[in-house]
This record gives sequence, structure tokens and C-alpha cells, in this order.
Amino acid sequence: MSEQQKSLTTKLMDFSLRPDADLIKGQSFPLTIQLKSTSRITVSLPTIIFSQSKNITPPNGNIILYLSQDQLTATTTVMLTVNSNIKSGEKILFTVSTNVIDFTPQNFQCTPKDIDPETLVLTVDNKFLDLPSKPPTSINGPCPSTPGATYCTKVHTVIKDPDHQPLSGVPVLITDNMTGNLNKFLIFDVTSNQVVTPTADKGFGKIYINSDSSGNVVFYLYSLESLSAVLHLYSMIEGQDPTFYPMPATTPIYAISANLQSPNYLWWPEIYGLTSKTLISDGSEYFWVNIAKYDQASSGDIIIFYINGQPTDHIVNIRNPDKQLGNYAIKLPYGMFQHGEEISFSYIVIFIGGTIEISYKRKFTYMGEKIPNPIQNLTVSPPSPILVNDIYTLKVNVKDVTGKNPATNKKVNWIIKDSDQEGITLNPTSGTTDLNGDATTTLTSTQARSVTVVASVEGIETPKSVDVEFKCPIIQKPEHACNSLFFIYNAYFGEIK
Repeated sequence: MSEQQKSLTTKLMDFSLRPDADLIKGQSFPLTIQLKSTSRITVSLPTIIFSQSKNITPPNGNIILYLSQDQLTATTTVMLTVNSNIKSGEKILFTVSTNVIDFTPQNFQCTPKDIDPETLVLTVDNKFLDLPSKPPTSINGPCPSTPGATYCTKVHTVIKDPDHQPLSGVPVLITDNMTGNLNKFLIFDVTSNQVVTPTADKGFGKIYINSDSSGNVVFYLYSLESLSAVLHLYSMIEGQDPTFYPMPATTPIYAISANLQSPNYLWWPEIYGLTSKTLISDGSEYFWVNIAKYDQASSGDIIIFYINGQPTDHIVNIRNPDKQLGNYAIKLPYGMFQHGEEISFSYIVIFIGGTIEISYKRKFTYMGEKIPNPIQNLTVSPPSPILVNDIYTLKVNVKDVTGKNPATNKKVNWIIKDSDQEGITLNPTSGTTDLNGDATTTLTSTQARSVTVVASVEGIETPKSVDVEFKCPIIQKPEHACNSLFFIYNAYFGEIK
């Protein structure tokens, strides 16, 4: 092996940016440069310098590198800014070299691009993380997708330009809106295959993740033991361009122990109208909940509702405790409950300072929408009125407790409500519903009159009734019951022969 080959195999200048990366016009980003050597770096003051720069602004002059204690590495990080106005077809060019011998200068030839800011939005696969009892023994997903059953989540997006083409190698800034919360998670960068340590900037933690060759920005978050946290992630292209602004992730991340306990439980959630062990919808899509005002309630607190000990997607951010607490001010959907099953309903409060308190549980069974009367229809055929001695067919339809399915083999009783029932025939007076939930009877009368028929169903408190009418023919002989019409006709037209 020649001396030159030996030098190349033992001396390496490493960068946090690919030499052919895409860069966003107007973007500012950190570039970390590290000299790696298998032998000690003996230069007393190692430096780097930028040269041959075009369409980018690097630092001027010699930049000092900081030697490691064993003198095998020397590192520095600098900020670079891409020009906002770059002519079509031009590249972003610069070269980095060092005063340490045997390190080959690195030439960069990057491509200026624009970005569709909507593609910066990070997707969080699992927003509820449990807290481990010890640090994770292995990293690099995939993470399970079951809420609360895992200590990690994948966070990802695919960044693209306005023409929907992927952007490769772009440094993306990722931060949160709460001081120190990013440090409550272990962050693993899939692209660089290493743990990423957040840096502090004005009290906020931030990291940079480079997109891969297909535009993927991917990292994993691992919760840490005994560190409950709510993490609001934001991603953005750093720089002064007015189109650069932080994009919130699809959801915050909640790191909460699955075994929460409290010496002082909060009051259970009060549901408007729930006075028994059965919750029935009033026909609307939503119900109202009263969360009693708890001690030290403040703007910024977070309430998460739980069902059967598991967190739900129904989360309330407290903005005004006086308005949102102590009255029926929180609206939730009935659809969050499983129909026909006993439910344990509770909530937790994550205080703005990070502590957590939990509520007592309220148990009930959700039975769906209230059915005003399971006897759905009482129909008459033919339509009223009809002539005396003709026959009505009456049919009642009965549904089950859901109001959707036919109630079969239900006993139905038919009665005439009127006290005077002379000449009326109702047959049958009782029966059972068929496979369609239907039961029928017939009704006739020898006299002109109005009749009220009532259908009552076994097990159903409220019956159903219908009014029908029997009328006389226009012309009748005296022997018929409708003889009043006979005399009226005879008075005008003479006796019928």
C-alpha cells in the first residue's frame, strides 16, 4: 500500500451534508465538519476554510476545529445561508479544506430547489407512549402501532418541491414549543443511523434531520423512564425567507405511564342527563361533559379522556379554566363509546408544569339512541274512510331496542277504545309478530261511525293507536243501519221502490 493510499484510509473529513444535496433557496442550515484520524492530529490549532463559493454564504476566514481529548477527531459546526435568487440551471458550489495534512478537500455541488411547505408536516404514528422502567435496550423501529403499548413512535414525512418531486439531502429543522421537552425523549435518526442529541437555541431544543434520496424525513422517538411529557413537534426550513414558517405535526406526542395512580383523585366526569347506569343518546351526535374545577387549574393544562383505562383521541386544551371547567362546557361524540358494553369513563389532567392527576371512573352502559316507541308504524288499508260492512286491514310493525331490526314473536293485543262497540268486529284480537316484525288484524262495522283501534305490544310501555271511519252509502233502504240517509233522500226525491 502506498503512502497516499494509507493516508486516505486513515484520514477522513466527514460532513453532515451530502456533497450533492438539494438545498432550498434562502435556506440557512448548520454544517458540521469532523476530521477523523486513526493517528493523533498533531496540529496545535486545526482549522478549515471555505473557498470557491457560489450562490451560498459561508463564514469568512479560518475556522477553528475543536480537538477531542484523544486528538483523533477535530470538530466544528458553522451556519451557511443559500442565496434566495439563483439563476435557473446554476448550482450551489463551495469547497472545504483544512490545514491538517493528508485530508483531501471536499467539493460541494448542490442543487437549488423550492419546497412545498405542506410536505413538511410530520406524521406521528403513535401519539400515546408508555413510560419504560429502564432505558431502551435497542433502537431503530419498527415501533408497534398499538396506543399506549409501546415506548416509541415513528415520525416521518416526504418533502417535495412544488412539482411534487422529492427533495434529497435537505436539512430539516425540527423543534418543539415547550422548553426542554425534546430532551425528555431519545431520538434516533434512521438516515445517519445514530442517536441525535438536541441542541439548545433560546431555551428551545432543536434537531436537524436530512431527507434521504427519496425525500423521506424519518426518525424515531423513544420515551424515557419517569419522564412524562407532552411534545408538540414542528418542522421547518430555517431561514429569513417569508415562506419559511413552522409546520405543526399531525398530533402532539403524549408520554404517559400506563399505570397511573394518585393519592388525590379528581372528580369523575359528569355527563349531562346521565342519572343511572345507562347512557342513551337524545338523538344528537354529541353529549356534554362537566369537568369539576380542580386545584391550580390554569391555561395550558391538557385533559385526556380515557375509556376502560386506555387513552382516547378526545383531548381538550384548557384555555380559560373559568369557562371550560365547572359546567357542561366540553362536547364529546357518542361515537367514542362501544354500544351495549359497560364502559369505564375517566380522564387525566396534564398540568402545564408536567405533573399528572387522574380522575375517578364513571361506569355505565351506552345503549345508543333513544327509541321514542319501538312500535314503529300502525297502518290501515284501504285508507279511511270506507263504507259500512267493508273491511279494514290494520298492520303494526315492531322494532327491537336498536330501532333498526324487526322484533319477532312479540305478542300483540288489539282492542277497540270506544265504549259503544255494537256492530264492530275485530279479528283477531291478539297475535304475534312475524319475521318482519309485523302483526295484522281486520276490522269491520255494520254502522256508520268513527273507531279508535289500539295496538299494545308485550314489553313495550307505550301503545300505538289509529282512528278509522265507516260511512254509509249515499242511498240506503230503511232496513240498513244508515237509515237517516234514506229519510233525507226520500224527502227530496220520493220513496225508493
